Amino acid sequence: MAARRRRQESAVLIKWLKQKRASTLKDSVIIYSHPRSGLHLLSLGIYLMGEHFNKEHTYAEVWGNDHMPSHRHWFQDLEPAEVDLQFKKHILLLRDFGDLAATQNAETVAGLNVPGYTQQICRFEQLKSPKMVVYYEDLISDNNTFIKVADFLDIKYDLKKIDFEHLKKYAHDLYLDSGHKPSVKQEASAPRKLCNRNNIRFKLKNQQEHDLFDKYLRRYDNG
Repeated sequence: MAARRRRQESAVLIKWLKQKRASTLKDSVIIYSHPRSGLHLLSLGIYLMGEHFNKEHTYAEVWGNDHMPSHRHWFQDLEPAEVDLQFKKHILLLRDFGDLAATQNAETVAGLNVPGYTQQICRFEQLKSPKMVVYYEDLISDNNTFIKVADFLDIKYDLKKIDFEHLKKYAHDLYLDSGHKPSVKQEASAPRKLCNRNNIRFKLKNQQEHDLFDKYLRRYDNG
């Protein structure tokens, strides 16, 4: 009886998750990231590029509305099989783990959460739905990154109306208006950098059959 009940509950959950794969961006797309990896820049950039953008909107009106993707740090409390059913598309937003280790602000403890950083990669790798990897450094340096993300998400936009430098500044201003504090970079020691790198390599090489460090983080491997 118990096994039958569990199967029935599972069937109900799957049906509900399929129904929830709705048409709004919030219900159909999710971004996974480590804190301080550019989540606001990417999410607000997506909103600012789209046809629903309204320059009169405040941060409170914009953040979390239906025209922005859902998000979760570290893939926390989520299972790949469930989010595969719940969301149509997935984005993994990555930043150099060396920079994260040296990043802090006045409100949070400095540093890199190695288990969270590697967990998001391992779980993202298991997803079967359409997915895309975006790097923070590309968001900063290459405007085409925003275009590629918008195309991946089938967002309607008019390039003639988009000033990407203004877009980045507007996103940054909204971020500050929300009460968030800018990061302060403090250089990590060489032994700490090496320890973080080796720890991440070990976790990503031993949780999958192939080398996820090489697949996702090769650009950050400085030795």
